[in-house]
Amino acid sequence: PTGCGRHRPLASARGFLLLVSEQKLAAGRSNDQSLLGVFGMYYPDTRLPSSSDLELVDHMTHLATLAAERHRRDEERRRQAMEDALTGLGNRHLLQTQAGELVSRAQEAQQPLCLLFLDLDHFKLFNDNFGHLLGDKLLLQFSGKLKEALPRPSCWLASVAMSSWGSSPSPLSW
Repeated sequence: PTGCGRHRPLASARGFLLLVSEQKLAAGRSNDQSLLGVFGMYYPDTRLPSSSDLELVDHMTHLATLAAERHRRDEERRRQAMEDALTGLGNRHLLQTQAGELVSRAQEAQQPLCLLFLDLDHFKLFNDNFGHLLGDKLLLQFSGKLKEALPRPSCWLASVAMSSWGSSPSPLSW
């Protein structure tokens, strides 16, 4: 167990002393060592933690870790459902789910809404002749150039098909 220094003044002001605290690192991916949180127990007297105290800390930190990891996975799934895996741009699903919202916000703000669709002519032929690795590089470079060319941060891009791109200047920021 480690001390939890920044909470000590708050606990002391209320007559509590630190009993035990434990830091929890993210579980799952081996390269992820991000701090999920610190669990601490405070009591009004100074004493060594009992085995039941330590067991309770273990149990509570385990439950909190499970909840935090589940939340992280759920957020990652939501992001993946709305984002093109290769380019990181919004996908067709994002465009379809946000289209009504874009129109409503533009109407409320009395702002024009522009939707532009681009298509990479003969992209399938490029992929067939040069392979998917170069096709992916082309899509990454093309999407990067489009991102750079956006006139303001409120504009966003969506990849709606392998070789089609939607662009919308909107009040939404992505």
